[in-house]
Amino acid sequence: MGAGDVFVTIVVVGGLSLLLAAFVSGAGNPVSSVADELVTSAGFADVDAEVAKLLATVRRAELRMAMPGVYSISYKRTPGWAVLLAVLTFPIGLLFLFVAANRYELAISVTADGDRTRIRVFGRVHRKFAEAIGAALDRRFTQGYTRT
Repeated sequence: MGAGDVFVTIVVVGGLSLLLAAFVSGAGNPVSSVADELVTSAGFADVDAEVAKLLATVRRAELRMAMPGVYSISYKRTPGWAVLLAVLTFPIGLLFLFVAANRYELAISVTADGDRTRIRVFGRVHRKFAEAIGAALDRRFTQGYTRT
């Protein structure tokens, strides 16, 4: 097998891999938009401290605080199809790991509203991640809040 044959093989396998990746990535995207709000009778300082504590416990995610009451939690994820293609088309396929990695972000704001405190959560993240954050907020603020 000459150098020209190797090049043609790489181009063909790479092209087929790109087509497969495009097909697979369009099917069943587990990412969903989140827009939720909780209203609690607890004070702003208490709610803000509890939300910060809760968000700090999330594994494999980066927490940023812009100012008191405004948080952003983000994580990076490489889809399974990209890992599979990286293995099948090694070494060229390693590029899939870099190209396919996506960053997801969830914004959380805590604001005082008279004698109540509002917690707003919004962004685009994987469904399981959103459900875990929502469940944690629900468990913590079960008493004295209404969902809007």
